[in-house]
Amino acid sequence: MSRLIKRPSSSASSDNVRAIGLRQVAPDVSRNSRESGEEMPGEKANVQEKYRLDREREEIEQLRQQAQQELEDARRKISEEEENSKQRIEQAYTDARQEGWNQGLEEGKEEGYAAVEAAVQEAQQTITAAREEYHQYLERAEPVILDLALTIANRIIYDSLEDRDGTWMEIVKNAVKEVKDHEEVAVYVPVSRVEETRKQRNEMEKLLAYSQDLLIYPDSTLGESDCTIETPYGKVDASLDSQLQELKVQLEEKLKEGGTNESS
Repeated sequence: MSRLIKRPSSSASSDNVRAIGLRQVAPDVSRNSRESGEEMPGEKANVQEKYRLDREREEIEQLRQQAQQELEDARRKISEEEENSKQRIEQAYTDARQEGWNQGLEEGKEEGYAAVEAAVQEAQQTITAAREEYHQYLERAEPVILDLALTIANRIIYDSLEDRDGTWMEIVKNAVKEVKDHEEVAVYVPVSRVEETRKQRNEMEKLLAYSQDLLIYPDSTLGESDCTIETPYGKVDASLDSQLQELKVQLEEKLKEGGTNESS
């Protein structure tokens, strides 16, 4: 007798079937960005900052070249006026002598002397006017040149601070030297500069004449280039911006003194 093989019933099969769900996999943005060559947000910000600094450097250089060109133009104008005046004097003398020969020696001499004297006076007036114009231009240009120089110095110093090449510690040490005769000295620096400053504590303590303990505190209100020195007699603002502003005031006073001396 042959055996019959029965197929399993559909109900039994359905009991053993397990549903498999599909899960959506989020794309790896950072990996896709790297593979596609796209810049991450942080990298894009760095590129934009570098582009901004490059633009500022180009603008500063253009201003410097413009100021230099204007000064050279003023000097060249004075030189040309002097040369033209000399030529007019020589021409007047030649014309007068020739006219003297034509109209008579005595009459020619008198007219020749008068013509030469008039040419000399005209030349002197031209040179004097050119020099006055040159000095007036310098007076107008001095504040612009001063601002340009301070802008360049500011950018150079800030770039050095960003590079952390020791410029920051030189600023702090110079500030400590200003209060070296005080017994209690506390230095307040930005939070990001605390560790860098504390590494130089021993070296800065050697700058003090009386105090043997230099206190260093973080101050979250200070900018990246700011520094404050506190003593029992008050506070000293050693921030880079305040020092540059003080330097500008002193240079402006020197320019005023120089202008007064020249006028007198």
